[in-house]
Amino acid sequence: MIDGARSKGFDKKPNSSAPTTAPLPRQILTIIGDIENKDPDYLIDGTIETPALIGLIGPSGSGKTSVALGMAMSIATGTPYHSMQLKAGPVIMSAGEGYTGIPRRVQAWCANHGQNIAHANLALTSRAIN
Repeated sequence: MIDGARSKGFDKKPNSSAPTTAPLPRQILTIIGDIENKDPDYLIDGTIETPALIGLIGPSGSGKTSVALGMAMSIATGTPYHSMQLKAGPVIMSAGEGYTGIPRRVQAWCANHGQNIAHANLALTSRAIN
């Protein structure tokens, strides 16, 4: 990757005689009155807003993976989640500690919901994310 970048000239130092401008600082604060108050756009009707980054936390054996897979597969296949309407789309799931067992659970979900696993728009990470 580094060799490829170098071959494209990305390792060259900028011309020191050319004027440089500092990047503008990123705005991280907004006055509350300046934020538009609008109705939420739901990924799963009345449950999860979009855009969303969701983390499920709980003790081992509490059903976190089952809930996450149910939501993920519903979104990934366009299947209503417990009769709630949703917006279908791609899903990325990080399940580092249970990665090898996820395909079996997904296959069971597909069999139960009459879906073909090949049509699921779901991607899994192969390990936990730092």
